[in-house]
Amino acid sequence: MLTVVFRTKLAHYFILLTIFIQSFHHTLANTSLKSPLEHSTTAIFYMAADNDLYPFSERNIRQIRAVIAKFDEQAKKRLKIAIHIDMHRPGQPKITRRYYVDKQQLVQIGKDMSMDSGDPQTLIDCCRWAIESYPADNYVLFLWNHGLGIIEPPIKHAINPSQLFKFNATTRLVELNRSVGFLDYITSTDKPSQSLQKRSICFDDTTGNYLTNQKLKFALETVYHRYLHKKKITICCDACLMAMIEVISPLKDYVDYFISSQEVELGMGYDYTHVFTPFITTSLDKRAFATHVVSSYQQAYNKITQDYTQSAIDLSHFSVIDTKVDQLARLLIEGLQKQKNRSVKETIRLSKHKNLCTNFDEPTYIDYGHFAANMLLNIGRCELKTQSETLHFRQQVTTVLQQTLEAIRSSVIANATGKNLAQAQGLSIYFPENHIHTSYRQSVFATEQTQWYNFLTHYLTH
Repeated sequence: MLTVVFRTKLAHYFILLTIFIQSFHHTLANTSLKSPLEHSTTAIFYMAADNDLYPFSERNIRQIRAVIAKFDEQAKKRLKIAIHIDMHRPGQPKITRRYYVDKQQLVQIGKDMSMDSGDPQTLIDCCRWAIESYPADNYVLFLWNHGLGIIEPPIKHAINPSQLFKFNATTRLVELNRSVGFLDYITSTDKPSQSLQKRSICFDDTTGNYLTNQKLKFALETVYHRYLHKKKITICCDACLMAMIEVISPLKDYVDYFISSQEVELGMGYDYTHVFTPFITTSLDKRAFATHVVSSYQQAYNKITQDYTQSAIDLSHFSVIDTKVDQLARLLIEGLQKQKNRSVKETIRLSKHKNLCTNFDEPTYIDYGHFAANMLLNIGRCELKTQSETLHFRQQVTTVLQQTLEAIRSSVIANATGKNLAQAQGLSIYFPENHIHTSYRQSVFATEQTQWYNFLTHYLTH
């Protein structure tokens, strides 16, 4: 009798164990431990093409379609592409359209509209539509348009940056004409209106509107809370000069990776044939995709020009860079106040000199890593009023500079440059030589998060 009871209980336990193991395997198969092929991505294109870049939008869409045409059913699950385009063909009314890129065709979603690409609500609604219509594990937002970086001069319409390049018949490469700065060029070709506000990215020539850095932050913050439910998005800026600390820092709570250029870009922008080809055969997580975009940019431009940069920034620890910029600014302010024989100012001037520190077609944008490395080499030139103050100052600045360079190396996960910009390390900062542009006062990073604005003021007045 006892043997029968024991066997019955043993059989019962065996059945329960079998059910548990089957349930565990089913749960494991449906958790986040997915194979790479199970991760999906939705690419959201915000194409502000109501300006002189419109012809390039058609070219880029053809590139995207060419890749999608090669997709099998599995690839279609890996990547979905939603396009919001604002355009104005010559002699025709302004039109806004939304498309889903299918294997066979470009499918228009909804009717023609007329929206303002410079209104943050338009960007918010674009993201809402794409996120709700094409849910995925990861979202990548392509901001397709002109870019100006942190400085926002009053201009009436966007300027095609391709006008700044010239062909060198000897090298058979395209080169930047650095005889005039980018901001000087675009303001000299227009008559600024006193009533016109400042511009940053996503120009709409019909409405005269734009997305300032503040508007961009508002839009991404809204999308993060309202539609992504506190899930961060990846940003690709197919635009000029946007890889700046001041531009990126305010977005770090809503964006995980930021891919962009420190330099002016040619009008053709990204080659999306290269950008999306990996999805034909495999899936990429966010980090892998960010690094791939950089390598694909290098692949596209290395044979065309040596005046290019592209970097992918991991924003998970970007607050460390904020802190180090602030610490350095405070130390340099103190050094300028206590310097002997203008030695601190001369050290800074030497470290940022255009012939010694990487700068870009807009010369007030310098590579922050190169500047920090130069300061580290030149710190022995600094002298304060007493020897003890001098030694203490040098030691403190050296420590902060070393930590700064380490923070940049940790945050810049991929960096590609042409030979003419070989020492660019992926992040720029605003550092004028003569005066501070009035729009820079709007930079939250420079005026509220750090003492960088105060440092610039001290540097220019001491």
